[in-house]
Amino acid sequence: MSSIQVGNLPISDFTPGAYISVNAPSGAFSGLNGPKSALLMGLCLASSYAAVNNLVDGYVFGPNQSYSVTNESDVVNYFGAGSELHLGFLRFTATNQGSPLFFLPVKETTANAQAAQTVTMGGTSATGNGIVTIFVSGRSATIGFATGDVVASSIVPAIVAAINSNASWPVTASNSGAGVLVITAKQHGARGNFIRTAVKIAGTSSGVTSSAQNFGFLTSGGLTEESWTNALATIDPLSFGYIVPSAQDCAASGGNTTVGASSGLGNLHGVSLQVSLQAEPLPGLRQRVMAGGFGDIASTCITNSQLLNNIRLDLVCGGSSANLTPFELACAMAAATCALEQGSVPQLNYDFLGNGNNNAAFNVLNPFDGTSTSHAEIAAALVGGVTPVVAGVAGQSYVVSLITSYSINPATGTFDPRTRDHSIVTVLDLIATQIQLMWVSSDAGKLLANNPVPGAKPPGSNVLYPSLVQAQINKIITNAGQNDLIQNVDASVAATQVIRETLNDGRVSANIQITPISLFHQLAANLNSVSVQ
Repeated sequence: MSSIQVGNLPISDFTPGAYISVNAPSGAFSGLNGPKSALLMGLCLASSYAAVNNLVDGYVFGPNQSYSVTNESDVVNYFGAGSELHLGFLRFTATNQGSPLFFLPVKETTANAQAAQTVTMGGTSATGNGIVTIFVSGRSATIGFATGDVVASSIVPAIVAAINSNASWPVTASNSGAGVLVITAKQHGARGNFIRTAVKIAGTSSGVTSSAQNFGFLTSGGLTEESWTNALATIDPLSFGYIVPSAQDCAASGGNTTVGASSGLGNLHGVSLQVSLQAEPLPGLRQRVMAGGFGDIASTCITNSQLLNNIRLDLVCGGSSANLTPFELACAMAAATCALEQGSVPQLNYDFLGNGNNNAAFNVLNPFDGTSTSHAEIAAALVGGVTPVVAGVAGQSYVVSLITSYSINPATGTFDPRTRDHSIVTVLDLIATQIQLMWVSSDAGKLLANNPVPGAKPPGSNVLYPSLVQAQINKIITNAGQNDLIQNVDASVAATQVIRETLNDGRVSANIQITPISLFHQLAANLNSVSVQ
């Protein structure tokens, strides 16, 4: 048999190691039974310790790091209360306190404006008792007022105080006088425009009105994102289970021209490309990206997903009415996958997560305004590479189905569903890691010979040969089948090819064909009434 090319590993590379190319249509690795880690990449406040001391873009914080972060107090002390990283930490740890959580603070561009909303409270004084409920993303606070309370001098200051008393909120409020308050994002820049707010008056007989009675977004937070060049360079040699970026710039061109391996890539596209390159046999860092999409599930998010079109990136979207910012929603999804995928038999099917399937692992409230998503929008999203999060029962949203952003064959530009399910990459990565661990635990330091001639004395126990390595690989395949990770096991075992290279006689190369287990997504049946006549 001729030589077997394995990803980007040349036949002429003689460096010892186990190098696996994970191929779906289109140095360090974690132990199988340890918890899966996550890295949150996002902004810290300009006033925070990390920003003031220039510990941004080039520093990773977390457990066992030079700058240790293990709890909320550490997060606030380093990155600031209400910062993007603080919000991400709160959302992740709301359901997952066991996975190692790391942080890479990105420097915000203070020249960018802070998104804001001006709220005018109408009326001079209350003619009846009433309640004001303030909504900010997925958070709310309530204050009461009584007959005779003056709007400008009593009710507005109470609203401002209620907002500012919540240090973990991503906004502050100020009293502009004459019954007007301004809600302002703590972070500078475009992503402040994703913060959804409302100031609602309960009842119609109090004589007090609000210009923000309906939900809306903060605005005028700038048009461009900050540069992630240095941040991406920092994590290039590192490995995490999931990378969760707050970036939203998906452009394949015309975005931030300094980000990514090619000029013209947007920030999120740069993260996506870097993770794909890292997953090659050199350097062999197999990671996933969990990102949040903003805008309509069936339009804007599909456009961005198909620009990214990456089997290693999931784009999770709750639609324009979602309470959470895209980054917070991605953190919630990453928390669930980190918790449910650890161990040698990970969860594979995430359909209805939060709505009867592991509810506690995905605790996201329904949109406050009661908005629902149509079947047509959900169906379009699942064809377009978007993981939809929609309103469910008992006030809790759920994940319809967890899929990768890959939906378009790059060669033809047409729909390609072969790597749609998130679980396909999970299974491939798991088996790749098992093969590497096999080499580390059983094969490293051994000798290599050709297959023994039939009838000849077999080599010693310290000598390996291709058919023996093939048996080791097929044992992993068989075990994967027994754990319901793959199907067509006998065919996979029969198709395994293992050779000793002639141009690099210390190298054994293999072709391994596996079919990840299918997920039971749908039951469809005709129920027919048959006439008795």
